Amino acid sequence: KVGRLDEALRVLSVMESSPQVPLLMAEFEIARNLQLPPNDRDWTETQRLLDLAAARGEDLATVLLKRADVQQHQKNWDAARAFLEEARRRKPEDLAPWLALARFEATHDSIEKGLKTLDDSQKQFGPHLAITQTRLSMLMRVDRAAVRQQLNELLADLDQQPIPQQLKILQVAAIAYQQLGDSTDALDTWKRLTDLQPHNLQAFLRQFNLALAIRDFARADEIVAQIANIEGHDGSQVRLARARLLIAEANAGDRRRRDEARRI
Repeated sequence: KVGRLDEALRVLSVMESSPQVPLLMAEFEIARNLQLPPNDRDWTETQRLLDLAAARGEDLATVLLKRADVQQHQKNWDAARAFLEEARRRKPEDLAPWLALARFEATHDSIEKGLKTLDDSQKQFGPHLAITQTRLSMLMRVDRAAVRQQLNELLADLDQQPIPQQLKILQVAAIAYQQLGDSTDALDTWKRLTDLQPHNLQAFLRQFNLALAIRDFARADEIVAQIANIEGHDGSQVRLARARLLIAEANAGDRRRRDEARRI
């Protein structure tokens, strides 16, 4: 991966004078450093690129957030907090600094402080899926009942939302149910998503994995048929899913299924 990042940086270096390129290069430099052992990391070039972007007046909030990232990777918590707070102060109309600060506070101060910043951001921006998603991830650590309550509220007026927003909400909710370990609710939520988006192969694969996990083999078989409708009956994902289903059934006691799996 480091080699690929080095190659990308060499390509971008000839375009360093172009708008937004220094920020993109800084992002790659951060990723490149994170592939190295901590003692081998050198943030000098990242800082130079961020200084260049700042001097050009490019996307101030993003520059400050990346500066905060660099400081966090070096465990300079006070400096990271200062950059996050400055980003929010300088660009209060941008939601990203609010969310980044809330996540930082939840990790380094308390969940309550992070949640308070999210509440303040909702007063500023109104209901927003990104705020809800960040709140769910925080509550997941401390209050799983509150997560379920948030999910109930999130899904309550789903039909009133435009289809693209419904899809985003359903994905957030399905992933949250999986994190809670509520496989049945997660499976049902992914199904609601594929009812709206019947060619979403990845969503069907997630459903299949969940159906196997709860040993609902009949439902898993139905999902295999739906995957086949997308990929074709001899598609690689279909064949793999059929084999996995047969092996799961064999492990559950139907020994004949293992031989059938070998023939796929």
